[in-house]
Amino acid sequence: MTRALRLKLLKNWWERIRTSLWFVPTVLIVTAVAIALIMPEIDRGLEDDDLSVPPWIFGGSVDGAHTLLSTVAGSLITIVGVLFSITIVVLQQAASQFTPRVMGNFIRQTGTQLTLGIYLATFLYALLILRLVRGEDAQAEEFIPRFSIAFALVLATACLGFLVYFIHHMATSLQASAVLSNVNREFREDVGPLYPEHIGESAHDEDMSLEEFRRQYMRAPIYRIAAERSGYLMSVDDDAIVANASDTEAIAIIPQIGDFVVRGTTIIEVSETRELSDEQRHSIAECLELGSERSRFQDPLFSIRQLVDIALKALSTGVNDPTTATNAISMLGDSIALLAGRKFPERVRRVSRDEDDSREGVYVWTNRPPFSVYVDSAFSEIRREAMDNVSVAVDLAETIGAIGDSITVRERAEPLRQVLDDLQRGLPAAGFDERDERLIRERIEAARRELTVGQASGPGC
Repeated sequence: MTRALRLKLLKNWWERIRTSLWFVPTVLIVTAVAIALIMPEIDRGLEDDDLSVPPWIFGGSVDGAHTLLSTVAGSLITIVGVLFSITIVVLQQAASQFTPRVMGNFIRQTGTQLTLGIYLATFLYALLILRLVRGEDAQAEEFIPRFSIAFALVLATACLGFLVYFIHHMATSLQASAVLSNVNREFREDVGPLYPEHIGESAHDEDMSLEEFRRQYMRAPIYRIAAERSGYLMSVDDDAIVANASDTEAIAIIPQIGDFVVRGTTIIEVSETRELSDEQRHSIAECLELGSERSRFQDPLFSIRQLVDIALKALSTGVNDPTTATNAISMLGDSIALLAGRKFPERVRRVSRDEDDSREGVYVWTNRPPFSVYVDSAFSEIRREAMDNVSVAVDLAETIGAIGDSITVRERAEPLRQVLDDLQRGLPAAGFDERDERLIRERIEAARRELTVGQASGPGC
C-alpha cells in the first residue's frame, strides 16, 4: 500500500470516528472526570494552607452544596432526554423531507455532538463532586469543595447557552438550503484525488475497457476471486493484492468504489502462472474493504446521489417543492463543473513489485466511473421529472449551460449536450403550453451555445 493511500485510509478512519455521535461526548465526559479529580485537590490545598475562599465563589453550607449539585445533576439529565428526543425527531424529519442518506450529515455536525457532550459531562461532574461533600456528622471532617462547586455552576451556565444554540442550530439545519450547501461543501472537500489515482502510476493513456485489458495484458489461466461477504466497496489495497498474487502479470478489480458487492460474485480477476491456494484467495479478497453503507470518502457519486434524491423528493407529488429542486440542481451543476475541469486518472495502472522498481510491475485494471456517468447520475432522473414543471426544466437547461465554462476536454461537452437533447425530445409529450415550451427551447439553445463556447476555450481543443 502506498504512503498516500495509507494516509488517505487513516484520514478516512479518523473522520468516521471523529464525526460519529459518540466520539465528542466521550472526550468531554473523560475530560469532566479528569477535572472532577483535579478540582477537589485544589480545594484541599487551599484548606491546608488556611487560605480563605471569597464568599462570592460559594458561601453556602453543606446542605446548600448538596441541594445545588443535586439540582444541577437532576435538571441536566432531564434536559439531556429532551435533547436526544429532539435529535431523533430531527433525523426522522430529515429522512422524510429530504432523503435518509442525509441523516449522516446531521449526526456529523459538531454542534449536535458538543451540546450532547457538554450536558453529559456536566451531569457526571456534578455527581462526582456531590459524593465528596461531607458534613460535620460524617466520620471525617467537614469538606465543602467550594471552587469545584463554583466550576459546576460555570458548566451549568454554559449548558444554558448550548441549549439556546442547539435549538437555533436544529431549526436552521433543517432548512433545505442548509442541507444542500452542507452536501455540496462535503463533496468539494472530499473530491481530492480521484480513484484510482493512488494506485501505482498510469500505464495507458487511453481509457481501456475490461475486455480490451484482458486481451492485451491477461494471459490464461485467469483466476476469479469471489467476495466472501457482502457490503459496499470502500477502498482497495493494491499493494497487498500484488503481494498475495506473487506470480501475477495482470489484475482486474471488477467493482467500482461505492458499488454494493454481493457475496459470491467475482470481485478480482488474476492472471496467474500457477494455481492460487485458498489462503491466497482469501487474502486477496480481504484487500477490498467492504462496509455496511456507502461512504462519502473516495466516492463522489454518493454526494451526487444525495443531491439527486433531495431534488426528486422535492418534485414528488407529496412534497411539490420546485424551489428546493432548483436549488439542488444548482448544487449539482456546481459539482459537475468541478469535475469537468479535473483530469480523470486512467483505468490501467502499473504497480511496482518492490520499492526500487527493479522488477517488472503488475498491470492493474480499475473500474472507475467516467465523466459521462457523473453527468447521467446528476441530471437524467431529474430531467424526466422536470417535464411536469417549467421552472425546473428552465433551470436545468441554464445550469447545464453554465457548466460549459468549466469544460477543459472537448469530449466532456457531449454527455451534457445529450441531456439537453433528451430534454428537448420530451417537450412535445410534456403538455406545456406554447409559451412555456418556447421558453424552454430558447434556454436549451442558449445552453448549447454556451457549451460550444466553453468547449472552444478549453485546452483540449
